[in-house]
Amino acid sequence: MRVWYKEELEEEDKNWRTKKIVVFRHGDRTPVGTYPKDPYRNYPWPQGYGQLTNPGKLRMNKVGQYFKGRYSFLTGYKYNRKNVIVNSSYMDRCVQSAECFLSGYYPPTSSEIWDPYIYWQPIPVYTIPKKYDNIIQYSKNCPLYKKLFSDISFHDQFRMFYKKYESFFKYIENNTEINLSPHFDKLILNLGIVYDSLLIESTQYNLTLPRWTNSVYPEPLKSLLNQLIRIQLGGHEIKKLLIGPFLKLLLSEMKQKVRNINSGPKLHLFSGHDFNIVYLKVALNIYDNILPHYGSCLAFELRKKNDIHYITAVYENSTETAPYLLNIPACGSYCTLEKFEHLINSLIPQNWESACKGRDLQEEIKILIEKLKILTKTIKNELIAKSLTRLYKTTDSDYPG
Repeated sequence: MRVWYKEELEEEDKNWRTKKIVVFRHGDRTPVGTYPKDPYRNYPWPQGYGQLTNPGKLRMNKVGQYFKGRYSFLTGYKYNRKNVIVNSSYMDRCVQSAECFLSGYYPPTSSEIWDPYIYWQPIPVYTIPKKYDNIIQYSKNCPLYKKLFSDISFHDQFRMFYKKYESFFKYIENNTEINLSPHFDKLILNLGIVYDSLLIESTQYNLTLPRWTNSVYPEPLKSLLNQLIRIQLGGHEIKKLLIGPFLKLLLSEMKQKVRNINSGPKLHLFSGHDFNIVYLKVALNIYDNILPHYGSCLAFELRKKNDIHYITAVYENSTETAPYLLNIPACGSYCTLEKFEHLINSLIPQNWESACKGRDLQEEIKILIEKLKILTKTIKNELIAKSLTRLYKTTDSDYPG
């Protein structure tokens, strides 16, 4: 089994680590879609588009084993429902990846074995329905996000980007017959579909790619996708609406554990997608333009030393190499909880529902205060007017003329 960052395990007291929140990408899958002129358009993908493959199942089992080697001192070798909670996107591949992860993390031992021929035990995986999920799938309705996302097509940054690479997009469009028009939403989706299908066909199924791809795949196609991601998340408000709910949950759970060491689970797992990791890294200004591989993990660890609580971010982009500590700008690799909260606070909406309507709770309070000021001023003016009216009436009745 791989050693989890050797230099740290030799120097660190394990008791420092008191709470872990891990976001991981699902295992290897079939393409989520393809382009019209794909020569393998009718390829018999196992279970169809976007489904977990056997190599993906094996990978996630190994990821579970790796995390068991790092966190079992905290959660125990035997499954205890109070120690671990698992949330997943509603997508099949994410639910299955979580199950495979758990089969590696918690293989049954002694009294947990319920069949000598089945080396597995059922552990709950909680999914969030699509229409309510603003944590993993980002599929809960948010009108303001939709508007901001749609408006990117009219931003100067995007229009200059498209103009610069227009001939490149036309080349791909002509060879694929997929729509790469200057509309941000269609461009990032369809360009991603082309890249994804080429990647999986060539690396997982050893299929020969068309000759036209030689000049575009993997580069500059991959780099342009990264640029589009940065354009998408270039605005503060859009990051707030996308990442804010997860960051709010992360901070809440960490602070709860500080207040009461015995409260809540010790390990919280989220089975999601590559974009979950990318968006979080962009939000924290630690994205390195390397798209997360299958099974990649981003772990946030709460640690305590000398009565000071720290947050560390640990990243793993391959099951073949050791994970490493990330250096969070303006915070460092060991970031105090207080400083971490200050760092992400501006990305957390006070009320996500209100923010999605165009303004957050703080803005609504400001508006309410202004309305109260106007109302108070109006009432005051009316009282003054009434007083003057009474005064004038009194004066008129007393006037001798």
